[in-house]
Amino acid sequence: MITVDGVALSVDLSFLPIEVWSVHSVDGEPDIYLRDIWQHKSEDPDDLVGQCVAAWDAELAHLEQQRKTAEEAWLNSWGRVREERNALITETDWMIFPDSPLSDSERDEVKIYRQALRDIPQHFSAPLEVVWPENRK
Repeated sequence: MITVDGVALSVDLSFLPIEVWSVHSVDGEPDIYLRDIWQHKSEDPDDLVGQCVAAWDAELAHLEQQRKTAEEAWLNSWGRVREERNALITETDWMIFPDSPLSDSERDEVKIYRQALRDIPQHFSAPLEVVWPENRK
């Protein structure tokens, strides 16, 4: 486990010698504790702090790539399209009720818009190709 500025990541630290209990950097200076004898070292000839920083950076890069991959998958999913479509339909629910302030012709336009939203999966072959209909009301 590595913690930087209060953010903890689970990182492969198998490169650390077995006798190392913890590795810190305090004001840019190494601060290394050894297990069993609880010896404190303020020297870092093997650059353990640098190796820990590199492991941290690699894990952050890996997590960022996973986030980007998940975001791309979401953007290219019918689930996202369905969620956006349902939200747009919900926004117009009040417009189709008989007691809405819209005229009959305006309500008919809203009904056409809502049907266009419902028809999106039949008119597009991929989620990123979707062109959203325009609500004129």
